[in-house]
Amino acid sequence: MKLFHRAIAGWLLLAVLQSGIVLLADPNHPDVVAGDGVSPGSQDLLLLGPLEPTRLRIQIEVDGVPFRTAWHEAFDRLFDRFDNDADGTLTPPQAMQMAIVFGINLPVESRGKSSALEMAAKSGVTRSDLRQRFEQSAPPLKLIQKLSSGGAGPALVPLLDTDGDGRLSREELIHAAQSLHCRDFDDDQLITEQELVAGPVLAESNSAGGLAPDNGSVILLTSGMDPSVVAEILLARYDRNRDGVLSLQVPAEVQSEEGNLSTLDVDGDRVLNRNELRGYLNLPHDAELPFALGGDGRKKTGSASPRYRLRGKLDGGFRLQVGSREITFRRINRNPNQDENRVRLQDSDADKSGDLDETEYANIVDRPDFAMLDTDRNGKISTMEFDAYFQLKSRAAAVQILIDASEQGADLFRSLDLNGDRVLTPRELLRAPLLLETDDMDHDGFLGGAEMSYNLVLELSRGAPRILVNPRPPSQPRVKADRTGPAWFLKMDRNRDGDVGLPEFVGSQQDFSKLDANGDGLLSADEANATAK
Repeated sequence: MKLFHRAIAGWLLLAVLQSGIVLLADPNHPDVVAGDGVSPGSQDLLLLGPLEPTRLRIQIEVDGVPFRTAWHEAFDRLFDRFDNDADGTLTPPQAMQMAIVFGINLPVESRGKSSALEMAAKSGVTRSDLRQRFEQSAPPLKLIQKLSSGGAGPALVPLLDTDGDGRLSREELIHAAQSLHCRDFDDDQLITEQELVAGPVLAESNSAGGLAPDNGSVILLTSGMDPSVVAEILLARYDRNRDGVLSLQVPAEVQSEEGNLSTLDVDGDRVLNRNELRGYLNLPHDAELPFALGGDGRKKTGSASPRYRLRGKLDGGFRLQVGSREITFRRINRNPNQDENRVRLQDSDADKSGDLDETEYANIVDRPDFAMLDTDRNGKISTMEFDAYFQLKSRAAAVQILIDASEQGADLFRSLDLNGDRVLTPRELLRAPLLLETDDMDHDGFLGGAEMSYNLVLELSRGAPRILVNPRPPSQPRVKADRTGPAWFLKMDRNRDGDVGLPEFVGSQQDFSKLDANGDGLLSADEANATAK
């Protein structure tokens, strides 16, 4: 049995690491994973906006039942179906087949070892043990982030807005490189998305507990999350000068309305240190939003603090607005049981016989073992057997809530990243003031308001996320530049961005100034070539 536990824990752990999220059980209710231990239908979200965080509580029901309760009921029904002898345990092969139904993808080699595992097992897998493992790999609620430039665009605004007035002036854009120097952690004069969004503090928090995505601005808060982890997340996002505190003084690193973050400043010094930020989870929620999915999918009324404008949407979602920041919740109330895109037998029935043999069945992606569908053991899978399995799979998907977050609207990072290589070079930052010529719609000499709007859209639906076959890992940002010039110039261009800055120049500042003909602080290939004439 220990052998099986190690094996099943291995592939479940892999799924958890790929999701980037860990949901911890509430110690007072070990059978129910809750957002804060209050209700099996509640989940808290932390949204890391460009100027301040927002903490929301969402309440979700599926067919009139709290979504975690619905998940547990579906798990129990499926467990009972596989528990043929009703002894409260499953054999390792049964547990693996149930995992496939629940949308947990097992490596092919793991399925092949089921007989050996069964021989090694002295007893079956218990209901509580399997349920705990499923809650980690196929949780009742899962978050997927599709944030443009990984959230780097909104992170730029407070770094460049040195006077804290919520808009960018020509002077602030001129000093863009100087303002962003504090985020150049590897000191290569290049600013990447990751340096703007996460930074070293958040990366350490993720490796320690895996409680927050390492790239993105939406965080699932759990009952087991240590307040110190939340403090590190806030510091990683808003601490511009990396001094370990958040300043509330103008220019503030983080905005705070009366009764919000400022209430954590217990010593009245107008800065929030790590110990004070640990109290963030004790503050009132900015909004509470209820959602009903399934047959009882009626619209419900939410509530928000006075400084937020809350409006209901026709689809049963909400629109939450504060200043130029807008958060939209869309409710997608589709039923996974009626998914028109699901796999159908006739698509793989090459000989048009109305059933599938093992050769035809092998062409189906993400398939369980042949024997699992061939219930009458006649060596063929009929339409009835095929549809019965996928109905089970759809019912499991119907109790899995998916939040799909996407960042929309203006993206300052992409506007500055002229060649789209996900790296801001000194040359690109030098051209930042030119944005006023293209993006200053009201011609007031500033970028602000709707010109730098932050729109976050969160779609709430049911169903397991679509699994990509052999997905490609995200590529690392790599600067793209035409590198020409004399040999000495190319050698000094250590970051390979096509220019030589003063930190790269081997020589005196006086020599650098002589070569820098236009006085822009960068040596171009043309200026370097001019020395040979």
